[in-house]
Amino acid sequence: MPEDKRQNFLERCHAQSRRMSRLLSDMSMLSRLDATQEMVNSKSSNCKSIDAALILRQIEEETMSQFREKNVQLQMSIPESLPMTGDASLIYSLFRNIFSNTLAYATDATYFKVQVRVSTGSYTFTFTDNGPGVPAEHLPHIFERFYRIDKGRSRRLGGTGLGLAIVKNIALQYGGSVTASQTPGGGLTIDIELSV
Repeated sequence: MPEDKRQNFLERCHAQSRRMSRLLSDMSMLSRLDATQEMVNSKSSNCKSIDAALILRQIEEETMSQFREKNVQLQMSIPESLPMTGDASLIYSLFRNIFSNTLAYATDATYFKVQVRVSTGSYTFTFTDNGPGVPAEHLPHIFERFYRIDKGRSRRLGGTGLGLAIVKNIALQYGGSVTASQTPGGGLTIDIELSV
């Protein structure tokens, strides 16, 4: 096989392998969530005192260079500390999926804002961008498993169609909710309420 064809073949195989790995990882996460519906209320050893603000700042640090490359201003308006009881790895996955979704699909956005409203017994996290947004008819479905607005684009970007389903399931585990709406002027806003 000529070298250029071999290289192209290997790159395609590698990309498909990475996509399959992400799919298996996401499926494993959803299976874990399905099998532990009472995780937060149980005496699970993974449920500890955690700081959601610390987790958000960790993700900010991990993704800052990617946002800079896309010329998107990452604006974090969160308290110094957001103590809650939970599984740090699940809360990390919830937030990380939102950040990753924004990086992948909020093309031409100039900002991504993260804000928190603190209430008695809950936090409401609001994630807002001014990218192309999601057409109104798709909004009720974006948290469904394998739902894709643009199937071809999602595949090219390596998405599994499970990221926002994971977000929804984790929020439900924490006695919360998740909603999506169009940002006034264009873009997507996701609100996540978590019991603390």
